Amino acid sequence: MINSAVSKAHFDAILDCGASDIFFPAIHEDKTTDVIYQSGSISLSDKSSVDSYAVAKYGMLEVTLSEQIFRVLIATGYLTNVLDLYLFYIKKRAYILKKIDDEENPDDWYFATVATCTYRSDKLYHFDDITKFLQPLDSIEAKKSSINMTISKIPYLKNEILKGSGRIFHKHFRTFLNDLQWLHIRTCHTHQAKLKAMVRHGVCLGSGVTYDSIKNLELGT
Repeated sequence: MINSAVSKAHFDAILDCGASDIFFPAIHEDKTTDVIYQSGSISLSDKSSVDSYAVAKYGMLEVTLSEQIFRVLIATGYLTNVLDLYLFYIKKRAYILKKIDDEENPDDWYFATVATCTYRSDKLYHFDDITKFLQPLDSIEAKKSSINMTISKIPYLKNEILKGSGRIFHKHFRTFLNDLQWLHIRTCHTHQAKLKAMVRHGVCLGSGVTYDSIKNLELGT
């Protein structure tokens, strides 16, 4: 854990569907621990790159520090693939969840909320309290009713959480998505018409799709 008063203060951070790792600007180095100074390069989706100068830790997160990045970017892929967390989107809110098995019933399980984000006017998901990542992941627990109490008044079945239409994005679920749906996730839920226009006019670099491959596809409900 980080003990300084400064490091426990909230600062702005973006939930980034396109990033591969977690990136901190140099201005936030004082909020990290275990800094190892080593030069590196960060590859971006459009095949360009920026330089990094160190790696460090921010609570449960392993971060890369760069003087060429000006916003904290938290990669969804890191949260799901490295920390084995789940992402749940509903009504301009994003929830980062930890799956917890029921000790009394091995076939049952629950979710605990690790952190939350809010969709703002810049069309990005901003973390409500980035300091939530300072708590050890093992210390996060859930009550059996947490999925209904902390997410929404609407109850969701477990199979709907796992395989619902675009609600949970885990590395295994790429198989269930068409190219347009996958691009929709990677661009933090950009509108269908705007996505198609971006690809058609060549302004969506690094998308990995062509206009012909997505023009007749739909996002679904």
